[in-house]
Amino acid sequence: MPEERARSWKSLRLKARSEPGLFALAIAMAAGSLLTAICTACFGPHGRAAVSLVISLGLIWGSYRTMPAAIASANLYMFIISVAYLDLSGPLAYFYTGGPACVENGPHFSYSYYLAVSNVVGSAGAALGAVMFQSMQHWSFRAAFCVTTVIQMVASLFDIIIVSRTNLAWGIPDKAVYLFGDAACQSMAQQMALMPMALLTARLCPRGAEATVFAILAGFQNFGSAVSSIIGVQLSQTFGVEATSQGPCNFENFQSLIVISHFVIPAACLPFTWCLVPSARIDDESALSGTPPPSFASPAPSSAGSSPQNSPRANSEGPDDDHSDHYALMQDSLMQHEDSDPDGFRLKVTRH
Repeated sequence: MPEERARSWKSLRLKARSEPGLFALAIAMAAGSLLTAICTACFGPHGRAAVSLVISLGLIWGSYRTMPAAIASANLYMFIISVAYLDLSGPLAYFYTGGPACVENGPHFSYSYYLAVSNVVGSAGAALGAVMFQSMQHWSFRAAFCVTTVIQMVASLFDIIIVSRTNLAWGIPDKAVYLFGDAACQSMAQQMALMPMALLTARLCPRGAEATVFAILAGFQNFGSAVSSIIGVQLSQTFGVEATSQGPCNFENFQSLIVISHFVIPAACLPFTWCLVPSARIDDESALSGTPPPSFASPAPSSAGSSPQNSPRANSEGPDDDHSDHYALMQDSLMQHEDSDPDGFRLKVTRH
């Protein structure tokens, strides 16, 4: 296969100039993520939460200013659900692996079991979640998001069962409940929640700007996960949940924290599904095809410029200054066609 010619720097600059807002949003996303990481290292929980909130509001405002309303609204919803299921992985890890000095009557899992064995079971659960999602392909995006959110909430019941030590009253060991619940069911639920997000993100990307818009939407989702972790730490301190490797630890209000973080807040976000998510079916590929393309899509060549005499490759003289932008994009397009099929390109030119 012949190597495909890369676009010239001038063509790339013209694309950035034609949609400055979109490229500015991508740069702001990268800068916001970097600033959040710096604040995480320098500030306390309150400062991190305040900075992440301000950056989130600024990025959401920028998305509505630079992207079509359908894309911006769906992007806002996926950002919200990424934040809503608060990340409590830190306190949960201490609860499951802490020694008697930290959790007197806790599970006391070894790190090899908590990390290695649970990851193997989690991978199997994620694969099962991807298979189960195949049965939802005829559903609407709204129904898929609602059901996967509820599945995540139900999967969190296993954490509450272990934290409250209810499983011991039922005669079920901690390892069995953890493997079936937190390792398998949680991974399955997370995979099922990820699938509609990935499909909707891919469907919303407009023609001619797929890579840029996809990177922005995926960046919002990843940034939402980071904000979820920051808020989870802040809420843990608010509830007085403390955990250290050497102890002492305080998990007195941990059960209430899980209920609020994994049940109340995700359930409160369910009504946004009908406000922000399009009503299209997952398997209807034409439903979102009306998304307006960006203005930097390569222009169609004019009738005057389609003849061999006026072709950019046939004419050594450059175009007029008024059409230099269109000329640069047309030249890149013609050069790529010539590189991919040189014989066919010359045949088309000689037949005119």
